[in-house]
Amino acid sequence: MHSPQKCLADTNYNALAPTQPHAQQRILFHVPPPTRRQVFKARDPRSPVPRADLGTAANARTSIGPASRLDGFGRIFSIFGRRVESRPVHHCTGLAWIWRHQGPDVDHYVFADYLGDLDFLLDHFEATLGCKTFNVLGHSMGGNVAMMYAGIQEARIHKLINLEGFGMPATRASMAKGRYRRWLDELKALDQQSLALKPYANLNDVAKRLMKNNPRLKEDFAHWLASQWACPLENGEWRLKARAAHKVVSAQLYRLDEMQEIFKGITAPTLCVHSSDLQLDRWWKGTYTFDQYQERLQAVAHLSQTQVKESGHMLHHDQPQALAQVVEAFLAQ
Repeated sequence: MHSPQKCLADTNYNALAPTQPHAQQRILFHVPPPTRRQVFKARDPRSPVPRADLGTAANARTSIGPASRLDGFGRIFSIFGRRVESRPVHHCTGLAWIWRHQGPDVDHYVFADYLGDLDFLLDHFEATLGCKTFNVLGHSMGGNVAMMYAGIQEARIHKLINLEGFGMPATRASMAKGRYRRWLDELKALDQQSLALKPYANLNDVAKRLMKNNPRLKEDFAHWLASQWACPLENGEWRLKARAAHKVVSAQLYRLDEMQEIFKGITAPTLCVHSSDLQLDRWWKGTYTFDQYQERLQAVAHLSQTQVKESGHMLHHDQPQALAQVVEAFLAQ
């Protein structure tokens, strides 16, 4: 029975307790998102990260270093963690990060803030674990952040794994006026509640929506996933653990020339993983294609790629075992 709760800000985002053999060897830190003015106090190594379990951190150093995993929009740690825990991982510390779009309320998000949040997070664990470099894995939006960060703070990244973080369609300077006008219009729409996230009548409806989005989901897993992805309200409805403000378009254009220069700065061995469904072309309806994504990746110096068969964008749901094998093999090289 799910008890009603205040959705989002009061939601408990602590990691699920590991349940598989060897799970104690892959310590999972789960950090709630900071506000804009309270990016957590990582400047001071004496300041603990809220709700992070650092009890076994002293024993977490390994030959390949810690691994930070960055989610995409609307994802939460337990969704990824349960699937990956279906396969024992013997040799990495996991630093699981929830983006600020699932935290305290604001009216829009600035992409650069994600880079700042990650930088402060790694500062904290550098001081805590005594390590200088990290293996970083990002999915979807988290993959985009990981790629950017690896090209900007290249000295901090040991290895980089990008799961379906494709970037955005290229833009032109002439689009700036229209983009700012759209951004202003959407701020007002958000304020008037017209961008509010749709509530669901019950948990079963949330599960049905997930299965509609991803036909490969089994019903039992979809129901568990729904319970992690959404939370009950006082009136019995369910609402997603995300912020409607993320639906507001970015005021800044996606500048491909700038992004290519950042990609040139990536020095870490990089693995880009994509699904067999190749949904990118369908998402952008010809304005951005998988072939164009491949052209952009040519700027990355030490690049390898692989495809996970029988999977879509949520490839960690569809083929967790195959994905875990790919990740393990890359980190072991």
